[in-house]
Amino acid sequence: MAVFEMIILDDQLKKAIKHAKSLSEVDAHFKSAKMLYLQDQALQKVIKGITAINEMVRIFSKKKRKPEQKS
Repeated sequence: MAVFEMIILDDQLKKAIKHAKSLSEVDAHFKSAKMLYLQDQALQKVIKGITAINEMVRIFSKKKRKPEQKS
């Protein structure tokens, strides 16, 4: 089951992001535009019974692998 973050950037939202002074301000603009983040989307799928909570935990708790260094 795929989960995506997606938001439609209209002119008003683009302008607000351009003039935002911090990431938390950008986040506030996204939230006011009704954007759901990956974790929010996944949790809704758990609540609807589409996926299991252990699958959500497994995916979001994966450690990011460092790229291999070339010698």
